[in-house]
Amino acid sequence: MPEKTCPERILFIGNSYTYANKLWDVIAALAAAEGRPVAVASVTEGGRTLKYFNDPAGEKGKEARAAIAEGGFDTVVLQEQSLRPAISPSLFFEAASSLCAQIRAAGAEPVFYATWGRREGAPALARYHLTNATMTEKLNAAYRKAGEENGARVACAGLAFYEIYTGRPEIELYQDDGSHPSPAGTLLAALTLYRVLFGKAPQNGAAVAAESGVSPAAYERLLAAAENAAAKDPFAEKTERKKHDEN
Repeated sequence: MPEKTCPERILFIGNSYTYANKLWDVIAALAAAEGRPVAVASVTEGGRTLKYFNDPAGEKGKEARAAIAEGGFDTVVLQEQSLRPAISPSLFFEAASSLCAQIRAAGAEPVFYATWGRREGAPALARYHLTNATMTEKLNAAYRKAGEENGARVACAGLAFYEIYTGRPEIELYQDDGSHPSPAGTLLAALTLYRVLFGKAPQNGAAVAAESGVSPAAYERLLAAAENAAAKDPFAEKTERKKHDEN
């Protein structure tokens, strides 16, 4: 796995889960508070897949591929459409592999931004016979596999969401649609990504949290969940327990 943990220029490629509340600006603000200024850039469009951003015939595909090829970035953060890794993982893996190869050829490192299961009651869960837990589990497994296959780090924001959603539901992570992140949800995703990008949690993020409308107590909970997402995987632990019981 790549050891570089202090990027100075970061490119974000993804859809509305990335541009909601300007995730890249929150990460840049956290880094600035640590005395680590970073330059950020993005190629995003709502509802799109990594296959779309990898298509050399499409406008956004051309833009994303050109941004990667031009180089100058230390890290490129990749976010797949929020359902695809759970319902069509093979399409995710194909596009992820191609983009990771391009990113490395340009001298940068890919990092996957693993997103979360939708809130219970969201229409997509019933449509695809999922729950918040099973969607989170499927997303997590797919992103981890993509990371392993491409030698890339994975920021497991979905695991951090799951911890807060199931353990601290008073912290609202979702917008009204039960899918997109609230300001607190974006902050949690930013904290999880920061932990992976820089190798440790930020120490001075309270002011950034306040700007997102997150209380000091809630911020500490989010910070702990981001740290836990980097350290443990409850779904992997569940699978290991099941294997142990079967044996």
